[in-house]
Amino acid sequence: MGRTVKYAVVAAAVGGAVVVVRSFRSAEPSEELARKAATAAGAGAVAGGVAGLVLDRRGRRRRARKLLTRGTSLTLGLGEAAKVVAELTGGSANELYGAS
Repeated sequence: MGRTVKYAVVAAAVGGAVVVVRSFRSAEPSEELARKAATAAGAGAVAGGVAGLVLDRRGRRRRARKLLTRGTSLTLGLGEAAKVVAELTGGSANELYGAS
């Protein structure tokens, strides 16, 4: 959610700034500058929020996939094996790990 908000705020600021700069560079000053800047900032915020949401979700999936492939699967496998051995020997899995 943090990336979504950051992207929305940055995109809103950029959208509003672009309209203000374009208006000042034009030959005639616009009386509707505030309305145009607010509209562009709103559109930028929506676009930035959507982009941030997509990138945030994509990043979470990548992190989860990395954790799973880096050794979590091995750890989970060892934990399951300890439970099976504990059931067969009549002990507890905590005794096998050395925990009290």
